[in-house]
Amino acid sequence: MADHSGTTRERRTAYFIIAVMVLALLWFAGQAGWFSAGSDERADVAPPPSPAKQIDQRRGLCLPVGRLADLRDRLDASAAGKLHENGVNWLMLRLPVWTPTPRRFEYNSFELEHLSDIVETAHAAGMGVTLAPVYWDGSALSTIPPVPVNATLFGYYRDILLDLGGVAAESGADALQLDGLFGSTAVSAVEWTDLLGELRARFSGAIEGRIDEGHTPAMYLTQLDAAALAPADTTAPDISGDLFAALREKHVNKALLLIMPDPDRYHSNGMAWDPICTPRSDDDLALEFLSLPALIEGESSGFFLCGADAFEILSHSVDADAPLARRLRAIRDASVRKALEDGRREHSITQ
Repeated sequence: MADHSGTTRERRTAYFIIAVMVLALLWFAGQAGWFSAGSDERADVAPPPSPAKQIDQRRGLCLPVGRLADLRDRLDASAAGKLHENGVNWLMLRLPVWTPTPRRFEYNSFELEHLSDIVETAHAAGMGVTLAPVYWDGSALSTIPPVPVNATLFGYYRDILLDLGGVAAESGADALQLDGLFGSTAVSAVEWTDLLGELRARFSGAIEGRIDEGHTPAMYLTQLDAAALAPADTTAPDISGDLFAALREKHVNKALLLIMPDPDRYHSNGMAWDPICTPRSDDDLALEFLSLPALIEGESSGFFLCGADAFEILSHSVDADAPLARRLRAIRDASVRKALEDGRREHSITQ
């Protein structure tokens, strides 16, 4: 009887090699996108257009700082729709930049991949989006790093700002709000204006600056598209005299955006670079902020509320009569009435 064991082994070996080759071919085909008809159809569907250009008065909300993946899940279509229903038409995404030492900045670039989903959801609900870097030292957030500015630090800052400009463009964001470090007198004005030029080459949206006390000097107002200010005292009767005078003196027809001081606190939970929010459940602060004269009298062109509690009330609360929601809707309705009256007045003049 003939011995076929050698032939059988050779045949099995050949089958195994063919199977491996087929699997390898399928893997490479998948990587090349041969089987991604569904994703091709998804790519053919254009993201919703941004409503930003049609928004005259920003009624914004600063979202809580945290992991963008978690925020993307919390800000689903339903939550975004309820925010807009309650009068919010703009969101600010604050991106934490960690300062582990006085000589270095770091941020989690992997987290930024979730930005496009968040921006697309906001646009679909009728809201514009601002990206804003903030600094985290392991115990507190700030809009200006508590470190001395020098040539080395400026190099890190320049790289991060240009990276964020590219991220803002890729994600479809409408504005990039510079932090308080921009314009520091420790760096020459030529270097700052050059950096701003590089940034505009990467991002065509609005570039705005923080002009709180100790932040970006007023001399850079002519180079920026908007000025943002967080009043230290929300009960002050006049927070804007010098600033408005500077705007008028420079003949700058800019947006002045008022930002509510953040009532929340942040801490580290075993990972120093990862801020965890501890909300302050008190919407009286937000209501107090919405009573500022500059908002009531229309001296500013927009504002941003802050606080995880405000986010929950305006996006998930089942109580449509929550005082904060009622107040924000009233501001929206007043803005709409004013726009209609201005339109009728302009029409009667041009007739």
